[in-house]
Amino acid sequence: MRPVFYAKNPIEAHIVRQFLEQAGLFAQVNGEMQNDLGVQPTVWVNNGDFPFAEALLIRYEEQRLSRSEEEPWNCPRCDSENPPTFDVCWSCEESSSIDEEEEPMA
Repeated sequence: MRPVFYAKNPIEAHIVRQFLEQAGLFAQVNGEMQNDLGVQPTVWVNNGDFPFAEALLIRYEEQRLSRSEEEPWNCPRCDSENPPTFDVCWSCEESSSIDEEEEPMA
């Protein structure tokens, strides 16, 4: 195994680990308990998965950066303000985009 991502904190490391696992890769977080000692948490993958994981993380970072430039959005259900990186309202769990209801077929 080898490190593929150096996180700012354990939460970010686990988000990245989950992202990689959703793509079908085995990933694990190392160093999360030592973060208070100045050790940076890292996400590790199997050696053979490293090139694919690295490509996925490039896309992940591009999406993260492009979304950070977007404006916050207000929930259509409860009107709470949400960061642009949220797809679901933090308050009521409503999706950021409501599909128009289909008219019932007669």
